[in-house]
Amino acid sequence: MDNHKRSSSTPRTDTVSAGDRGARGIVFWLVAALILVVAASQFGPLKRYLTVPPLSARKLPAAAPADTATPSAPAGPAVPVVAEPLPPPAPRIASTPAASEQMPTLMLKEPPPAQAIASSLPEGEAGLVEAMRKGLLRPASGSDLSVWKSRWSQANSRSVPRTFDERTRMMTTYVIQRDLDIPAGLSGAHSVVFVLERGVPYPRGDAGHSVILDQATGACMGAVCGMLLSED
Repeated sequence: MDNHKRSSSTPRTDTVSAGDRGARGIVFWLVAALILVVAASQFGPLKRYLTVPPLSARKLPAAAPADTATPSAPAGPAVPVVAEPLPPPAPRIASTPAASEQMPTLMLKEPPPAQAIASSLPEGEAGLVEAMRKGLLRPASGSDLSVWKSRWSQANSRSVPRTFDERTRMMTTYVIQRDLDIPAGLSGAHSVVFVLERGVPYPRGDAGHSVILDQATGACMGAVCGMLLSED
């Protein structure tokens, strides 16, 4: 029993000794720090570094002087500038060209009156036959006349009078296919009806008592058109 008590009391003594050593170490360092502070306050070089000067002893940078602008001298009154009037321009003198420099007057002659162009085709029926051989004309059909009648009705807002067919029944009808010089002598009993196809130029020459029916416009051109299209 005694041995057991001795063994249990030994660790307690060690624990107290360790605590005492820690407390003593802290006290030692505090005392050393205090001594160091006191020594520094008494020692000149260390005192200079450890002492903080007051704010009043610190040197502040001097402020830059304000830039005061020198007032400029007041401007004097404006002096008006009066422009001198320009002299009037000298009058122009019209120069008369010399007699040698004048252009001669040209006397233009009037052109001679236009002469009727003679047809290259024979007169009358022989000329019509020759035109068909050359492909300038061809015999007309009922459809060729129907095209012209339809266009005439559109242009005049009415139908072609029935008297037109009665009065042209005894007349031979041709279709103009190409540029044509109408043969002379197509009057009276030799008069015919020409139907002008679309796009073909208007024929030249004197048609006499013959008429030309234009498929493009529906017009009837000739001396007897009024009689052929009258309803009387």
